[in-house]
Amino acid sequence: MNKLNNKGFTPLVVMVIVVAIAVVGYFVLHKSRVAITPTPSGYFMVLPTPSTSSRQAPTLKASKLPSPTPNETANLRVYQYRESNLEFSFKYPTDWYVNADSKGNLTLYKIRSDLATYIYLNIEDNPKNLALDQWIKSKEIANLGTTEVLNINGSSAIRASTGGTIGTKHVFVAMGDKVIHFFTEQRSTSINVFGNITNSFKTGK
Repeated sequence: MNKLNNKGFTPLVVMVIVVAIAVVGYFVLHKSRVAITPTPSGYFMVLPTPSTSSRQAPTLKASKLPSPTPNETANLRVYQYRESNLEFSFKYPTDWYVNADSKGNLTLYKIRSDLATYIYLNIEDNPKNLALDQWIKSKEIANLGTTEVLNINGSSAIRASTGGTIGTKHVFVAMGDKVIHFFTEQRSTSINVFGNITNSFKTGK
């Protein structure tokens, strides 16, 4: 008789324990449940550290993800010229081409289906080491308008424009007994690239 009672008592104890665990688990899960509201694209959720003295659900805070910093030099190449005592470099777009003649003069160009755009660089002599403005006057460039004195990365330079049907943009850079002469037609497709190239000009390595 005692053996029968012991066998019936054991399943009853197990059942009570299982029910108790289920009830406790239900209340724990119910109290810790937090409703998360979808956030706009580009945001992430920041959960504050929960307080042990408060039973309220934590407040969710949306913070803006930082914008990636663009790589400004990703689409540029560096052209370097080195000949005897003359060294310089500049940056130009990767979708442009460069041709050099035997004297080091350059033609930078971009060809599209409807238009070819050109920027030129000539290495010109200044055997008397004239000041840049005097050298420009000696060249008697036709229709040369008002000149603007510049300092491009430590080099003395002058910017000017010539008139005409289209007009030409010029930048002259002094380099001892040489003058680097950039010029291009004043087309909207080339003028920004022309400015970026001349502004990136540097002497030496």
